[in-house]
Amino acid sequence: MANNSLPLSVVKISGDDATTFLQGQLTQDMTTLEHRWNYAAQCNPQGRVIAFFIGFKLNDDFYLLTNTETVEQTIENLQKYVMRSKVVFEQVDSGIYFLAQDTDQQEDSQEETEKDNTVVQQDDGDIILTHKNGSLVISDKTPEHASDVDAWRHANIKQKVPYMTKKAFGSFTPEAINLDLIGAVSFTKGCYTGQEIVARMHYLGNAKKRLFPVVINGNLEDIKIADNITDSEGKTIGHLIDYVANGDALISIKTAQESTLMRNKFTLQSINGELML
Repeated sequence: MANNSLPLSVVKISGDDATTFLQGQLTQDMTTLEHRWNYAAQCNPQGRVIAFFIGFKLNDDFYLLTNTETVEQTIENLQKYVMRSKVVFEQVDSGIYFLAQDTDQQEDSQEETEKDNTVVQQDDGDIILTHKNGSLVISDKTPEHASDVDAWRHANIKQKVPYMTKKAFGSFTPEAINLDLIGAVSFTKGCYTGQEIVARMHYLGNAKKRLFPVVINGNLEDIKIADNITDSEGKTIGHLIDYVANGDALISIKTAQESTLMRNKFTLQSINGELML
């Protein structure tokens, strides 16, 4: 894969029934994504996330950006529900690149808001997804000044956007990884797989788990995404969702532990490959 390309793959979904099909499978209201992007997820019948996307619609086709590690399994999971629907899946052979926003050249906040989450296809075929923290570029060539993968993941950590790997799928409800807080879940669009459970948990309130940014002290070489986080008594209280080389990380942890996190100044200890609060 091209230099600096992100570990994401593009799936194009087309056909007469594409909108109806995706509405019945994903947490996002796909009718709102014409030339705009947003996050979305697929849940299993138990309301657990089994795929996480950046989605948008362009030229009558839908596009889903998802983890390259799981893209084949994700397509298979979606295809199980196609039945007689007129829907075609195509994995697009293009790289995805992150161009970080130059903080010295940021526009005023109103102009940034107007540009957030827009999608534009350029004359050369490149697709640009804009955001106040930078842009994602879908292209057959590496753009000039493309940022590295850590820069993209660090930007996501700052925005509390999860990085979902194969090991993490099926383990978390949308609220446990903040999908309802980043606009990935519609509570008005109607039914989709797992919707009843997701909606019930939302309207009951008081989420049991949430994402928190932290700093990990210690050896990072032996830890992996989705590793357990334990308390002083050795009880599992959460999981590692993402981290970068400087130790900045994102964790899903029981909200009851937030006061302990605050006392520890949002710091975790990594000792012999174990993460402890």
